[in-house]
Amino acid sequence: MEPFIKTFILCDSIGKDLSERPVLSGIFNKIKAITYPSTISFCIVTEWVVGKGNYTEEIKILTTGKDKLYYEVLKRKFNCEKDFAVKRFLLSLKKFPLYKPGLLWFQVYLNEKIFTDVPVILETKVSRIIGGKK
Repeated sequence: MEPFIKTFILCDSIGKDLSERPVLSGIFNKIKAITYPSTISFCIVTEWVVGKGNYTEEIKILTTGKDKLYYEVLKRKFNCEKDFAVKRFLLSLKKFPLYKPGLLWFQVYLNEKIFTDVPVILETKVSRIIGGKK
């Protein structure tokens, strides 16, 4: 069986419901920061459909032109002993660096083959001062 990526999600946090299933909060496709440089914490969810074998999942974040590594998130090994299975991985990133507004590319690999390439825009958020003077 040829493996494939079933899910790739970026979100603010992951909790659990009463049945112990993951609950995703704040699913996003762009990041807004009031100032740069800054940091942010967020989570990445990946799900793979795979057959028997050994696998290495890798997530890289590249700069706008895809020519420089911005951040290497993870390299994880896993195996599957069934003819096919869904493997879900939940990853929490703390203090992820945001250097300047622009575009980042999240690339997800399995056994060194790219399976998805997702753009994420970094924007500047306008801050509003309530009840005071600027």
